[in-house]
Amino acid sequence: MTTKSVIFVGGTAYSGSTLLDMMLASGPQGFSAGEVSALFRPYRPHHLHPTCGCGDPACSLWPELKRFNEHGFWEEIFRRFPQVNTIVDSSKDPFWIRQQAEYLARHGLAVRHVLIWKTPGDFARSQLKRGQQHKWERTWKNYHRLYVALVGVPLTVEYAQLVAEPSAILEQLCSELGVAHFAGKERYWDFTHHTLFGNTSAKIHLYDKESAAYRASASELRETTRTGGEPVSIERHRSIYEDAAGETALSPSLVAQIDADQELTAIASLLEAASTRAPRSEATIERLLARVRPGSAQQWVLRMRSGVRRRLGLARSLYVSKLRSTGGRGGSGW
Repeated sequence: MTTKSVIFVGGTAYSGSTLLDMMLASGPQGFSAGEVSALFRPYRPHHLHPTCGCGDPACSLWPELKRFNEHGFWEEIFRRFPQVNTIVDSSKDPFWIRQQAEYLARHGLAVRHVLIWKTPGDFARSQLKRGQQHKWERTWKNYHRLYVALVGVPLTVEYAQLVAEPSAILEQLCSELGVAHFAGKERYWDFTHHTLFGNTSAKIHLYDKESAAYRASASELRETTRTGGEPVSIERHRSIYEDAAGETALSPSLVAQIDADQELTAIASLLEAASTRAPRSEATIERLLARVRPGSAQQWVLRMRSGVRRRLGLARSLYVSKLRSTGGRGGSGW
């Protein structure tokens, strides 16, 4: 009997987690759940009105799965899709990953982890493109330090390597993660995915150019372009390429700052040591981890910051939803 498994994809925002999620889930034996944690723990307005990644506006899968609560939906997916052996979750939230992994392990499901990451320079470019240059360094450090504290140091893959050699890297990842691989698996758009939320620039390739889902995705990407940063390409349809952040030049002073930052260097070295392309040395990883892992007091601060941010996001989502439902008038309950 084949063991059912869940793969958790970790990574910062805009790290390529949605792309990797759908690539790993390609084929009849995989199911891409996307950022499913937001279905049960919403923190942005659109999380209150989930749209299925399959592109069918009549699809009711996620509202139906939500009735099974944040633990029961796993078993329900396997029940509804008996051919599926692996569910891929790219929620990324370290708290969600740890809690769900512990629950699944207690109930006899195999749990595997993979972390996709961008180098500090690549992540800085990605944030600069989106007008978030003021917090990129703190975001990158805090996420990875909290992740290794709560989840550990799993197999890692660098985003730039994945998009440069998608077929070879994916085959190696599948071998490490126990996922069935076949030629063309990286062409995730050849399969139907119910991916929830996630990066639109990855999901747009799921849809035919003539479809309403494609037009809606293209409109969202154009809106993103207007609100800050460089244009997001929608012309290279159904191909894998590095996002436009790679074309964003960093100032010499920022490059020097990154090179001189010992904490950035230590975290990047740890992630490289756990890479699918490097022979894994637990002694090396443990030595690097000692330099990166936050102490108990720092873990508490990181947990509090993350929790407060999520709660504020949920309050904002509920408020925006209330404004929309009342035509912008608010209501007595606010």
